[in-house]
Amino acid sequence: YAAAYAPWAYMRLEVAGTKWMSPSFVFLYTLARSINSGNKIWNPPAGVNRATVPTIVETEYEIGSGLLDAWQNDSNLCINPIMKLRQYGYVIYGQRTLYNIVNGDSDAKSVLQELGIRLIANEIKKLISNVAISLTFERNNLHTWNEFRGRVEPTLIEMKADGGIIDYQIVMDATTVYPTDVSENKIKGVVRVSIARAAEDFEIGFELNDSSVTFNE
Repeated sequence: YAAAYAPWAYMRLEVAGTKWMSPSFVFLYTLARSINSGNKIWNPPAGVNRATVPTIVETEYEIGSGLLDAWQNDSNLCINPIMKLRQYGYVIYGQRTLYNIVNGDSDAKSVLQELGIRLIANEIKKLISNVAISLTFERNNLHTWNEFRGRVEPTLIEMKADGGIIDYQIVMDATTVYPTDVSENKIKGVVRVSIARAAEDFEIGFELNDSSVTFNE
């Protein structure tokens, strides 16, 4: 549930003046700007479209390609850099979490190593918890099962339309809630989602050809 950012940034503050601010402030400030401009919280502030920080004057140190490769690109460091990108200015250029050991294997990979996926998972888990609390002590029957689905599904539909998830499934029926569960005052179900992954690397070929060469679509 954690993510690391660096370095500190000297920023123009909204209230007036300039001040050195911690990387965590830069992240929270950028996340707030992103949400305020219409982006959903599960779209992490990363890259030039959502995470350009025009109020940064300078950073504690500049990050070049060598340090970027050390912090990202399957590194166990998983530090998200706040760096200057040519014409774009200062940008948060990473969306890694610190979840870098999976079942004791540091070489294993998990989708939860992407901040965007972690945020989506957190939002769905919070939604499920809130709906379950709101339906506690209701009758353990088909009406309540359908009510659960009806309250969870709109958010999943929104996430799918926004591109955060590819597809979803909500199962809460006689195949998950057995008579023994009913007798024990339990409702069981499952919410499945397939997650959209972020593009982090581009490998684009570039070729120069003789003037006699033409191309067909």
